[in-house]
Amino acid sequence: MDDYVSIMRELKLYDKDLMKKPFIIAANKIDLLTEKERKEEIEKLNRIKTKKEDILPISTLTGEGLNELVIKI
Repeated sequence: MDDYVSIMRELKLYDKDLMKKPFIIAANKIDLLTEKERKEEIEKLNRIKTKKEDILPISTLTGEGLNELVIKI
């Protein structure tokens, strides 16, 4: 969560126009979380995200969510 806030702040400082564009948040390493923890983390991100963001939970280890990410890109 802190990483997300830091990155968003840095992007805004770099170029405010970037914040107007749609983008994807790829929440990686979800394989390390329990199902309950996954839901809690996604809910936290959903509470602070803007309407221009898609949140995709993924795991590069297991491949979970990667097809959805490729389709969105």
